[in-house]
Amino acid sequence: MKLKKLHIVSITLSFLLALGACSKLNEVKNPLDGFKLIVNYDIFETFVSFRFIDTSTGELLGVSDGSSVTVTIGGEDQEGVVSQLGEHSTQYASFSGLLALALNPKPPYVPEPENPFNFTITADFDGYYSEEFFVEITETGSHTFDVYMEKVGSPTGYREYFRKIPLNEANEVDHSVSIDSHDENFCFVIPAKSIFFDADGEQVTGDEVSLSVIVYNRIEYAPVPTALITDVEVGGNKETAAFNPLNLAKVRIWSDTKEVSYLQNGEMQICFEIDPTLKDPRTWAPIKEGDALKIWQFDKPGKTWVYKNDVSVLKNSDGSKYINTSIDYCAMFSGAIVQGVCRFNGNIKFSSEVNAFSDPVSLSLDCYRQGDGKFIEKGLYGFSESEYSADFSFLVPENNPVKLSVNNQNSTNSFEATPAEIQVASPCGGGYSFEVRLEPTSMDFTGAIRFHFVGSFPNGQVEVGIDFYDAQTGQLLLTQRHTVSDNEVVDLSTSIKQVNSLRIVYNAINPDNWFFADPSEIIVDNPLANGLLWEVGLTPEKCLLNGDLVFNFTGPFGGGNIYFEVEVRDEQTGAIIESYILQCSETNTTIPFSVVLPNDKTVFLKLKRVVGETKFHVYPYEISVGTPCQQNLTWNMEISPVEMQLVNVNVLITCPNAQIIPSFKGYYRLVWEDEWEEVSLVYGSASLNMELNGTYELGIIIDGKMISKEYIVTGPDLSLEFELNDQECGSLGY
Repeated sequence: MKLKKLHIVSITLSFLLALGACSKLNEVKNPLDGFKLIVNYDIFETFVSFRFIDTSTGELLGVSDGSSVTVTIGGEDQEGVVSQLGEHSTQYASFSGLLALALNPKPPYVPEPENPFNFTITADFDGYYSEEFFVEITETGSHTFDVYMEKVGSPTGYREYFRKIPLNEANEVDHSVSIDSHDENFCFVIPAKSIFFDADGEQVTGDEVSLSVIVYNRIEYAPVPTALITDVEVGGNKETAAFNPLNLAKVRIWSDTKEVSYLQNGEMQICFEIDPTLKDPRTWAPIKEGDALKIWQFDKPGKTWVYKNDVSVLKNSDGSKYINTSIDYCAMFSGAIVQGVCRFNGNIKFSSEVNAFSDPVSLSLDCYRQGDGKFIEKGLYGFSESEYSADFSFLVPENNPVKLSVNNQNSTNSFEATPAEIQVASPCGGGYSFEVRLEPTSMDFTGAIRFHFVGSFPNGQVEVGIDFYDAQTGQLLLTQRHTVSDNEVVDLSTSIKQVNSLRIVYNAINPDNWFFADPSEIIVDNPLANGLLWEVGLTPEKCLLNGDLVFNFTGPFGGGNIYFEVEVRDEQTGAIIESYILQCSETNTTIPFSVVLPNDKTVFLKLKRVVGETKFHVYPYEISVGTPCQQNLTWNMEISPVEMQLVNVNVLITCPNAQIIPSFKGYYRLVWEDEWEEVSLVYGSASLNMELNGTYELGIIIDGKMISKEYIVTGPDLSLEFELNDQECGSLGY
């Protein structure tokens, strides 16, 4: 019963985006700050993308608040998984529910049908169960995987599990499809090689089908005529059954054109854990290991429950009890046993003030057993009148008191019912009559916002989310989404929960089109006031820097590709914001680029060599962007081959007392590199193999601080001098 949730995916479909004769464009996003740089490179052959999806809502995780899914890499070939910058790590973070990775393009990491590339990811997201996902790739190209994650403490009542099931060329299920709830009280399996058919016996074909399994742990949520007591069919005869729901589940499978009714080459398997408090309603004895429970399937055409078979109760090693069974066709199913019942008949009258509700009232009358609160049956009612009467009839257990509960079914037209609950000691028989008064708890809110653009947005439009909160409790009441233009008026009119004060907040929907709102929110102390109009200014938070990198070759490189790393750095702190690898050649000298920048940040670009690739000199190796949003920036650089030279370096360090420091440690590096190399200068001299015409820094460390000088290597000899003060000389012992 205790299944480890592991999804197995084998992907052989690939595609390649060709965007130029000499190079490809690839778009990469950094999850930390949303910067985007589009550059030319074609280092990788296999790209792997993941979408992290809420199992219940189908929405990407982290889009609304910018939070990230933490993804840990493991498995057989984990060393071959890298970021799209070529960096290997055991852990990555998603951005807006997405994560883009790549595979090392060198053997043994190149995927092939006879040598697939295998690895696992473990996805963690705050408030959700950890998810393990197995990936198998059999050829190069681009592959996308959907990872469904289940929220901890999903709403009581029901939970939906949704999956996409790929079909192979024979229209069969390639690998078994499994669902295992994290609270371990439910599992579901469709075996490999299964073939799907509709109700007319026609095979369902295509690339994939959709699977939905809804598990109901409160029987009143099930949209079928079932309850604690209901009618069932056994051998063509009608009987009355008392349902003790182990759980109920509804299975639906469909393609773009057909609804699946049944499958061949296997049966759908299901397991349920049994509530330890479950009792046989005839004897009130607890259900125990070895007891026989009847399994029923809900026959939709016949609108009745049909007996399938008996199953035996099993026990886990931890003592919990469960059942395993199979399903013949897509249906609602559960277990049931039989006991004596009777009819509870009567009439109920609902009343309210005239025109108290703007929309029709929708409610349910739910019947429960008083002793243990077990749900029995429900009736659904909808009406627009201020007074409405309806008859009800429930099958209830004999000699058991019951209670009736009135519950709203329309969240935008809510109410309070008086009385909210009615208790009946002896329900068997008829002639009961009850009255319930309904008072509205929602309101009609009317208002509008005019949006003014302070700056320009792409295509002259921006996506705005408008959230309505109870200003006193902070409860989110309603969310609206609008795509607006400059000076456009948006109607906010809606039916909403009645509150004393509203807080209306604006937020950006598209992370590439964020904005600042002024004011950022509105407090409405009298939400029932009509015709209010608010003015809001929207300022773009980001803008686009476009341009070209132009390389002028001053020497031959043999016609090969030259690889660079371009860093985008904060001009104030020098911190790296983004870094990208690109390439050029003597026949491909102009490379376009596009960077999304925040309005409040200035940056500079720095060019570096890629370790292990062709060496070169370039000037200038960095350029300041200056004003953000500058358009059509052109960065001209001269690039020349590298010639090595053995250089005699002489460094003189003097103190104010004219004393010369004889021997010491020095450090040197090319100006565009980050790492220093250490060298011992004996009597101030050392021989170093350096790049002719290369620009270097040479420094010494005083009191933990680097003091350096910049110089250009022009020949076999180089001399420079450091003059230190008394304190600096003292720190060196002089």
